Amino acid sequence: MAIIGSIRKRGTLIVVVVGLSLAAFILGGAQNLFRAGNDTVGTFNGKKVSVMAYNDSVQTKKEFVATINPNAEFDEATDDALKNEVWDDMIRSLVFNKQFEKLGLNISDAEFNDMFVGETVDPQIRQQFSNEFGQFDPNRVNQYMQQFEDDSQVPDDKKQQWEAQKQYWGFLQEKLKKDRLQNKYVAMVTKGLYVTTKESQSMYKANSDRANIRFVLKSYTTIADSTVTFTEDELVTFFKDYKFKMRSKKSKGIKYAVFLSVPTPGDSTVLRTEMIKLKDELAASDDDTIFVAQNSDESVPPQFVKQGVLSPVLDSLLFNAPKGTTAGPIIESGYYVIAKKLEERFQPDSVNVRHILIQPTENSEAAVKIAMDRRDSIFKALQNGGNFAELAAKFSADGSAKDTGNLGWFGKGQMVQEFSDSAFNGKKGDLKIVNSQFGFHVIYIIDQTQPVKESQIAMVIRAIKPSEQTKQVQYNLANEMAYPDKKAQGFDAVKHMDNFAKSHNIIYREEPSLTDASRNILNMEDTKPVVKWVLGAKRGEISDVFPSGDNYIVAVVVADRPDGIPNLNDVREDAIAAFRRHKKAEQFITEFNSAMSSGKDINSVAAAMKLNVLSGQDISFGSYFVPGAGIEPELLGTAFGMKVNQLSKPIEGNGGVFVLVVDQVNPGAVLPDYTGIKNDMMRNMSNRAGEALNAVKEKANIKDYRYKFDIF
Repeated sequence: MAIIGSIRKRGTLIVVVVGLSLAAFILGGAQNLFRAGNDTVGTFNGKKVSVMAYNDSVQTKKEFVATINPNAEFDEATDDALKNEVWDDMIRSLVFNKQFEKLGLNISDAEFNDMFVGETVDPQIRQQFSNEFGQFDPNRVNQYMQQFEDDSQVPDDKKQQWEAQKQYWGFLQEKLKKDRLQNKYVAMVTKGLYVTTKESQSMYKANSDRANIRFVLKSYTTIADSTVTFTEDELVTFFKDYKFKMRSKKSKGIKYAVFLSVPTPGDSTVLRTEMIKLKDELAASDDDTIFVAQNSDESVPPQFVKQGVLSPVLDSLLFNAPKGTTAGPIIESGYYVIAKKLEERFQPDSVNVRHILIQPTENSEAAVKIAMDRRDSIFKALQNGGNFAELAAKFSADGSAKDTGNLGWFGKGQMVQEFSDSAFNGKKGDLKIVNSQFGFHVIYIIDQTQPVKESQIAMVIRAIKPSEQTKQVQYNLANEMAYPDKKAQGFDAVKHMDNFAKSHNIIYREEPSLTDASRNILNMEDTKPVVKWVLGAKRGEISDVFPSGDNYIVAVVVADRPDGIPNLNDVREDAIAAFRRHKKAEQFITEFNSAMSSGKDINSVAAAMKLNVLSGQDISFGSYFVPGAGIEPELLGTAFGMKVNQLSKPIEGNGGVFVLVVDQVNPGAVLPDYTGIKNDMMRNMSNRAGEALNAVKEKANIKDYRYKFDIF
């Protein structure tokens, strides 16, 4: 994809630290790393890691990022990413590397050198040290490394930058070395994988043999859960066998209520009054850009737009109106909007442009000067009649536009601002120089569409939000749910939550699996505190009231699953749901057996059960999914183990109980050779070889307690 093709009007700062390894920080502080007590942030192979060591590593990484990128912004997302990188580095250093050492895996000095200047150069190095023709140049690597051998020639005002680059290079070398070791391990696993001819024949048969079936399904949803009764002893007996099917990783399941703070008509009226006043101030404003920045929820500078871009109401009121006209307040998608027309102009709405992109080879003044000199030389060559396509192919760093430099037609807002302004403010045939965040451009305007009228509009928008009084009503209701009389006889936290949500018509959801790796609840705002509480709570505990944007959440833990086979009380809700399905299945099987005693074909069974006959055409054993039934492995397994026209016994499935008949089986053609199937299976297995690292992690019994310290 062309670099310029990814340029957008509004970019997001992404701090990229080429996967820096913190092994040196982790292992260098070994005396502080493993500590006992309540300050344990995690365990690896039974060894405890202190929160102090973890925080020190995170801080060191932040300082390093700030050194190599002084403009880095550590927002919450970036901060979380750095914390997770440190955690992953600990896993690599304290778990993976131990496994590699046991196997005798290492990187020799000769191999290490080969990764940078030899025959098997790492792709990252190859990309960073290519010449103007796109060819890897080992001399550039050697020159880059040599600058770190002696700092005596480095000016004092460049020492800090020199130190940062040297530190970065050291981390990159260590990171690539660790990557190479990991790749070796995966390669060893891959070499140990093999598919026999018999396995390939079985796989082919499972996917090529086809069957047409008819079946009758009685769904578990046809009777209410409340009608299924059982004793505690029955549940315990059922769970003795079923618990093995509930083997899982450590996780928590919750139900949670969402108390929505919806703006009332009164809230809307108050904001509308404020917007009417702001409209008068906007009309009198002589600096509309500052006015918008100070008064709008979305601080978007005044923009030129063509007709039809604004909402129909604003477009009709402002586009052809005199300059200085104001409109609003109007409601658009939950916002009040006021607007003012500032200027008019005529410009093309699309341009066709060629460009040549020159990028510095490294972040230094010398490299920038070299890039700018090359740009200027190319510009002069083109002014003197040089061939644009040839120069683009030779010098441009924009991959997909490299051969000709042609970007094709694009509209406004599709390119970064500087590039877009230059292209649209010029005219057909212009040759121009433009600088952007991507480098130095030489552009040529091939063509433009006919100019169209554009109006410059300033807009102030304010979200219609619930007032504090409105939110207080929901908060009070949430408190009522969160703090019941838990000492009341027979009190059950889950039943209390269920009943309260139903009686008050509150949004009530489930989050079936939250783990140490969870950070938020899906589709909810600011729920990290909720997750932290869940991870430390026990089954049956009800949470405090948590804010989520303008709304509130109250949760109850319904499942507390340990690693491996759970206890009944830890997964009671899940076990009860499974037992109810089983009890329904027993009832349905009795009904099917009764129907089958008087009818021996599928149609008579369906009539007796007052159900429809469904069909599954062209199904295969390897398909997993049956149209009209869903994911039903028991149904598929039975179908391909039966004779044609044979009526099955009732089958207890995932969604209900089935009876089926096989109408036809069409075996797949016998292949003269299964090498292709075997190779495909081998490739699929090889692609999954990396999963062996997950097995290593699992064996290490890693425990993540970062949630206890608000650092996850």
